[in-house]
Amino acid sequence: MRTAFINYTLAAVFAFAAATGSWATIIPIEDAVEAVALEVRLNEDLTGAVVGRSCDSCERKEFPITAETQAFENNIRVDLRRLRDRHGQPATIIYNIRSGEATRILWFR
Repeated sequence: MRTAFINYTLAAVFAFAAATGSWATIIPIEDAVEAVALEVRLNEDLTGAVVGRSCDSCERKEFPITAETQAFENNIRVDLRRLRDRHGQPATIIYNIRSGEATRILWFR
């Protein structure tokens, strides 16, 4: 009887210990800007910058474009060079919070 009690107690302790992971703090890695009009500077080596603002009176935010930056049109990955066609049009810029680099740029037609 005593060993059964110890076994149940240990099982309960391990169950509570496993559940404490759900109390962990979520640390965001990326954030997004829904830009009303993009400004795009893209070099031939697919580096450059994209600038956007959430509203006409909001401050402009600039994000570097790297070789790892991806472009998506209607949720389908497209060549990053297509981003040049979006100059002055709306899109969503997803960027890495720590580095400030654009990771993905999304738009819908």
